[in-house]
Formats: sequence, C-alpha cells, structure tokens
Amino acid sequence: MLAQFLGLQDDKGDLIKYTPASHWSDSYYDSLAAYGTPLNAYFDNKLKVEPVKRGVVAQAISHLTGNVNSLDESINFMMDKGITTGQNPQFEGEDLKEFFGSSNTLTRAQLAVFLYSMLIVDVRDVTGIAVEVHNNKEGLSLVALANKGMNTLDRSLRIGQLGSETPISEPVVEVKEAYIAVKKLMQNPELPNGCEIVSLTAIFNYYGYAVSKTTMADQYLPKQAFSWKQGKRFGPHPYNMYAGNPRSKTGGWYSLVPPIMQASNKYMATQKNKMTAINITGSSKEELITYLNNGVPVVVWVTLDLSKPQLSGHWYLSDTGEYYKAYTNLHTVVLHGYKEGKVHVMNPLKGQVEYNMNAFFKSYEEMGKRALILEKE
Repeated sequence: MLAQFLGLQDDKGDLIKYTPASHWSDSYYDSLAAYGTPLNAYFDNKLKVEPVKRGVVAQAISHLTGNVNSLDESINFMMDKGITTGQNPQFEGEDLKEFFGSSNTLTRAQLAVFLYSMLIVDVRDVTGIAVEVHNNKEGLSLVALANKGMNTLDRSLRIGQLGSETPISEPVVEVKEAYIAVKKLMQNPELPNGCEIVSLTAIFNYYGYAVSKTTMADQYLPKQAFSWKQGKRFGPHPYNMYAGNPRSKTGGWYSLVPPIMQASNKYMATQKNKMTAINITGSSKEELITYLNNGVPVVVWVTLDLSKPQLSGHWYLSDTGEYYKAYTNLHTVVLHGYKEGKVHVMNPLKGQVEYNMNAFFKSYEEMGKRALILEKE
C-alpha cells in the first residue's frame, strides 16, 4: 500500500533472500529497499506474512516522506503533520512510544487512515534521506540498501536476519529446537508475589550479573503500598509501579512490563557492562521463537498453570481514583527454549518445566502478549 501510494520505483534489481521462493510482495519489498526503507522481512518470506507493528510503519513513512529516521522523531513527525493522533491517550506526555502504540499490530484499515491523512495534508512525495539512498551515490547493492534500512529500525522493533550478497543455493534448514541455559531461581519463600522481578533476576544471572532476587525487589523495583480511605483500597496502576510488596503473601499483587524495565535499567546504571531492557510487548509467537533461536531468553507474562485470565480483584487508582480490575492469576516466567511442540520455561514457582507450546502461547496472547528481553548496548 505504501509503495503504491508513493509510486516507489522498483529499479535496482531483485533482493537475494534467505527464503528464495517467489512471493507476491517481492517487487514491493525490492522497491522499498531501493529507498532504504526501515522494514523487517526483506529476506525472509515467513516474516512477510507476519503482522507489522505500528512503530515499524511510522518509521517507514517518516523515512520516506519526513526526512527523519528514529522512532521518536518518526512519531513526532506523524503527529505534527496530523497523520496520527496516537492510540493510547493515557500515556500522552509521559511515554511517546506507548502513546502511539509502537509495539501494537497495525491493521490495513489503520494504514488506510494514515494514507488518507497523508493525502489530505499533502504528504505524498518521497524526500530527503530516502531520495539520497535511492540515488545510491555509494553504488551499493540492493541487499546493502535493504540492510541499511533494517539497521535503521528501532531495536525494539527489529527482527529477522540481515541479508547476504551470496545467492542461496540450498533451502535454509528450519531451526526445530533451541535451549538457553537459564538456571532455576525460585521466588519462595522470600518473594511469594515476586515472580516478575525473580524472572528478570534469573536472566540477569544468566548474563553473568551477580545480583540477588531480594536486592532487585528491595532496591530497584518501583513499588507502591496500598492505602485505605473510607473503606476503599487505593494503589498504583501496575503499568506504572508494582502494586504492594512482593515480600507479602497478602499485600503483594503484580506489575506489568514497564516497572520491570525500570528496575532493570536502574540496576544497569550501576554496572560497567550494561544491557538495556527492551519492551517487546505485542510480539508474535514466531518472533519470540526467533529470539530463542538467537540465544535470547524472554520474560513472559502468562497465567498460573496457563489457565484463563481472571479479573476478580480490584482497587482504586491512587492518582485518579479510577476503579481498577486486577488479575488474580497473573504469573511471569522465563521462556528459554523449545522442542517438539513444547517450550522450556523457568517458572519461579515450580522451577524448570515444560509446557505444551500452543497452550503456553495461548496464555501469552490472552494476557496481552506482554514480554521483555535484555539487549547489549
């Protein structure tokens, strides 16, 4: 849709792919690569059929028409031009990527709205850095131009392999198993409600950071205690802070991804060899498998025993007074391998376990596809 809307020229040849079979979209990817467009899936047909994230599309549009590349600049360009008004107003002024919904899947209908808005505000010409790439004064191959585009993507959105100038003579062997040696780390007895921070600590330990689960929970995890007023319980939104105290059996609830990222980044600020927590919420099953294939364990939000999510708890938010319905069976684990229809999981309540792959990813999806990884800086 974007290639046709902007009339991109497919004039630099054909990409050499890892999955060389023809695909209906090949010519469009070739033309987008000719302009160095930030995209995944240039070289892998399997990724071409996966949903695309809003942040990827924002960077593609802004690279081609706005002369900017970074994710933040791309979102600001689209908002300044009136192409988008964001997706999550509760994060306006606080978290630009979450406000736009960068990690959320973009639908064709939403892209149609983007393109219509671009038509109305007269953003319909390729300009700036995209034109320079297309002029190709360096004389780069189409593969190199595509690699340049992939490398421009924000690292939280980047998946797949860079391309090779060497033609593929044999079919690529599909990886059928992976295992990452994340050691068991139990949350009990010290942290009966600390599965999130324990899972993060287990990954820290895997990467060689000698920090304890209790140090992470006590010193680095942002948390807020509950309070009572006129018979009502008040607490934080788990998106902002851990609700309660993970050391408490009855007064500890949970947090979602951002507080765990904050804990990670706060700890990493004290280290010489730093890693960055990356929010990969919204990632597909195939994307998580790709991380495992690349040796990257993943902190994943699911439910206890992979049962249906239950929203039978509640409190009122301290800042707004809004009624908040809380999960009563939320759980967080480390996904660190798979084989023959099963996944390897470090479960802070049970230790090393295997789950049916379909059941595990169904629970992951029902819990909003929440996940994070660590990436070397």
